[in-house]
Amino acid sequence: MLTNNDIEQFHKDGFLVKENYVPDDLLHKIDQSVKNLELQNHDGYVFENDQKTLRSINGPHMIDPFFEELANDDLLERDAYALLNEETYLHQYKINFKNALNGDVWAWHSDFYFWNKEDGMQKDNAFSVGIFLDDVNDMNGPLLVAPGSHKTLIPDSEVIHTYGQNAPKNWRETTSSKLKYELSQSFLAKTLGQTGIVAAKGKKGSALFFHSSILHASNVNLTPWRRRLVLLSYNVMSNKLLNIDDPRPNFMATR
Repeated sequence: MLTNNDIEQFHKDGFLVKENYVPDDLLHKIDQSVKNLELQNHDGYVFENDQKTLRSINGPHMIDPFFEELANDDLLERDAYALLNEETYLHQYKINFKNALNGDVWAWHSDFYFWNKEDGMQKDNAFSVGIFLDDVNDMNGPLLVAPGSHKTLIPDSEVIHTYGQNAPKNWRETTSSKLKYELSQSFLAKTLGQTGIVAAKGKKGSALFFHSSILHASNVNLTPWRRRLVLLSYNVMSNKLLNIDDPRPNFMATR
């Protein structure tokens, strides 16, 4: 479980890497289940620009019961409560792939900005935990985070609508290499210059906890070592999504 020091660090920095979080036997089951999903193709699958390389699997718990069981793991539920101090539910669930030699970029963003604009989440009292299925090092596309950036929400004036303000809704634009909402260079230069940047690294079986409002990104993977993350995002019950027109599919946001 997370310690009091872990929880304090999470709230201070907006992120925390916990080594040896997942025991080897469970990690092996997760790895095998992910490999089984890689052989399939469902509505929530997203591919890189070559349309062949897998980028994300959204809603694995709606495909394989094992992933639903994982989401209800006692340790995850206890730690979600410890971080948010309230009963939680699973808002989003996905597996992100940074494949060897061709895993593409994720531009700087905060999850909450998307969850607010696309899903109707009103407060950023939410977080994600990413389970490392592979060793993550400086070179194979680690998540880059801006410590402390979760304490200030992104102003709309610093956001660029990549596909235009009035473009038809397309949920894939929120998870492709060309994100629907991109941040201005001036905002990034100022913010990242103040916060600095940390690469979230660790051995497989480690877990990365990060606040819904923290700025994060990842670079292209130019190495022969893949980097896969199972990402579970938790929201507090009192912050359930508002009813909105044309919501994203259930595999992108639990309503």
